[in-house]
Amino acid sequence: MAEFIGARRSNPRATIFCAGIALCVLVAAPLCAEDHPSTKAMRKMSRQELNQQVRDDLLATLDSNSWIGLGNRVALRNITLNTKPFGTDFDGVCQRDTVTLRYTDAVPGEANATKPVRPYSIEARPTFHIVHLPRIETAMGEPDPAHIAQPACTDIERAWRKQARAEGKDLAKWDGASWAEAKDAFHVVQAGFMLDMALAAVRAHTLKPEPCSDNDRSIERSCEETILDAGGVADMTAIESCPAEPGLICARIDFPTGQKLTIVAHGNAEDPAPASIKSIAVEMYITVT
Repeated sequence: MAEFIGARRSNPRATIFCAGIALCVLVAAPLCAEDHPSTKAMRKMSRQELNQQVRDDLLATLDSNSWIGLGNRVALRNITLNTKPFGTDFDGVCQRDTVTLRYTDAVPGEANATKPVRPYSIEARPTFHIVHLPRIETAMGEPDPAHIAQPACTDIERAWRKQARAEGKDLAKWDGASWAEAKDAFHVVQAGFMLDMALAAVRAHTLKPEPCSDNDRSIERSCEETILDAGGVADMTAIESCPAEPGLICARIDFPTGQKLTIVAHGNAEDPAPASIKSIAVEMYITVT
């Protein structure tokens, strides 16, 4: 597990979080526009000039290589695409935002794939990827441009493809690095530490998994095998907090292989690294073909 050192965070929930497209523009634009005008220059722009600049910035945040999902409905309702990856305040912890452009029928009536549609709304939700667990050295504060542009994040897909080729993966069957939906970067780091510690304890046979549920299990294998096959911190696809008694923290973690693990640790909500792991359980196992 990565070392946890230095001061505790003064604001554990201060994160680089894109709650909407406006903030996505402000955070991600520096990664892709070296000749971007200064704040002073933007304040001197006319309304029309500033409108065009912000529109250009919005397009610059989007990943031109992002997979675009059209959905399965007869009439188009949503299109999803991603922003370019950028760094959070945690070294080695990256974020990108999944942007959804919502459509409706241009002319009210029965939905039909041959009828025109029009966009009417846009939203963004954050997703995260841990390249490596961070060393916590300083209290969190305002977003640091050095963290936002950390090479581990801006170069993440190229590095992932290089590693995948080295491992002999068929890149035609993989979309790229796994990205986890989560509340914010702090909860991703906390879940990452919990998972890393729990997997180490399972491998060392110092932590016995709780009995596996029979629900959704299509093959016979031990709980230990199921847990260790799930993946590591770089493979998480969804993270959510779960209820826990005082002095404990709980995280539910999903993986692309179909596993859902629940980990309970001794710790508190203010620290990203728990003191020790209390339990780990397999909530679900689905064979993914």
